[in-house]
Amino acid sequence: MGKLKIPKKTYTRGPWTDRFGYKHGSRRVTRGSYLAPDKGTKGRTPRSQQWFSPGVHTGWEKGLPAAERRELVLDAFGGDYLTAARSKQALANVTKDKETKKAAQSDASYFFRMYRKHG
Repeated sequence: MGKLKIPKKTYTRGPWTDRFGYKHGSRRVTRGSYLAPDKGTKGRTPRSQQWFSPGVHTGWEKGLPAAERRELVLDAFGGDYLTAARSKQALANVTKDKETKKAAQSDASYFFRMYRKHG
């Protein structure tokens, strides 16, 4: 997993008493920058793991008509609706391009529908 650089920050540490009973007043403390593991936020993929590497080259392009895109994907997966749907869903989940996301989601929902219908 990747690392993220946490920037330098200044904060105020409140008054405290050390183990010998000596009282220290509050101070401005500068924390240096450091590297922390990238855990992401709840429900999100960590930035260091945002990648997509399809196992099968399908020839799918967002600019093609829907019927042509779906035919290419289905041919590439040998007529397996479920695998085709999962591959397009994976693409839709990781892309940041709105057009690609919309096209991949529509293709995935089409393939899931066809899988439920035909098995």
